[in-house]
Amino acid sequence: MAKTPEYPIVVIPELVKEKKQFTPLVFPSGQGDAPIGASEGLFENVLKHYFGEIVSPQQVMLPPGHRLPFTADFLMVEPNTGLHLTLSPPQPKLWLEILVSSPLN
Repeated sequence: MAKTPEYPIVVIPELVKEKKQFTPLVFPSGQGDAPIGASEGLFENVLKHYFGEIVSPQQVMLPPGHRLPFTADFLMVEPNTGLHLTLSPPQPKLWLEILVSSPLN
């Protein structure tokens, strides 16, 4: 019987010899305290359902040379490679602006 794939599926190019190439330059320094909106809460439920514990909300990172930190809505760390992905829910206002300003309308 075929093994069920684990998600997310990350395809690593053959030229990549070392996983350390996926190591982020800036690691999270903890969880932020920004208020979580309704869409973030729903998005977190979906992410946790599909990806489980590899997703963390409100992760704070301070890039070199920046005064203020960046807070990712969600950070997903792919367990096999350590690849860090920041995720944000779609913003309804942005989609509304795109739809309204579309040349098809």
